[in-house]
Amino acid sequence: SSNKKQWLQCSHVFHEACLLQMRRLNVAGLCPTCRHASQDLTPLHELCSKAIQHDISKRWSESCFYASEAVEIALESSEEAISMHRLLGVRFLEGKGVKQNICAGMQHLQKACLQHDSHACIYLGELHCFACIGDTHFNITKALELFEQARSQGSAQASCHMSILYILDIGIEKNIERSFELMEEA
Repeated sequence: SSNKKQWLQCSHVFHEACLLQMRRLNVAGLCPTCRHASQDLTPLHELCSKAIQHDISKRWSESCFYASEAVEIALESSEEAISMHRLLGVRFLEGKGVKQNICAGMQHLQKACLQHDSHACIYLGELHCFACIGDTHFNITKALELFEQARSQGSAQASCHMSILYILDIGIEKNIERSFELMEEA
């Protein structure tokens, strides 16, 4: 509820909703009353920045920690949430920084796809197209849908993938003319 209260390390008390909004608006991570630094107030942009920095440094666990925290406080449609869902999706699929979990990885990527993230759509499309993991069977039709979504957002890589699918004649009808159109588009 919006009346829930949260105590900071400095012992000052605020509404949880107010603290959450402060973090989303990237207000400095300091208590508004006494200016004491508090981890409970780490701004969203700082969490995302740390997640990316740790990811680049191949410190996967730290990257996943900060990305998870960012996803918890970010608005679902925000650029921060989308990029952190993509990062977590890839890490769960690869099992880097977290225990490998294909379902969790796909769920994070799907959340990014729902917000029109072309990179996440391509990644999921590739999984549906080229992978068979355990008992999970992927399908070309779903891959084509995802590639089309990324293509509609201007992704040349998605156009190339679609072109290849139309040449290979696996799961969709072979269409050389369409394949060449897509390759030219890319």
